[in-house]
Amino acid sequence: MTAAAVVRSAIAAGVVLRVKGEALALSADSQPDEQLLRELRSEKPAIVAYLRGLALWDDDDWNALCDERAGIMEFDGGLPRAEAEVRARAEVDQLRSEVRSGDG
Repeated sequence: MTAAAVVRSAIAAGVVLRVKGEALALSADSQPDEQLLRELRSEKPAIVAYLRGLALWDDDDWNALCDERAGIMEFDGGLPRAEAEVRARAEVDQLRSEVRSGDG
């Protein structure tokens, strides 16, 4: 699984990820499942690099990610375009919020 995919899985599971130096800090309302924790551990260096890279993105980058996610949800997931756009925006806004609240 790629770092981006693990980050998306973590967000979907309600896990907040933050980069603290070289560490990856996690917080969640409930204990994440063991499979997700294994993936987070195994991909930690790539996830830290991925989140640091996202901290450099501008609005155009975030909007492009939102469009890409909506397209995937629509064509691969079978969602109507309007619903795909709403879900993609929520996912991207959550990720952006987490990137901004971390050390970057």
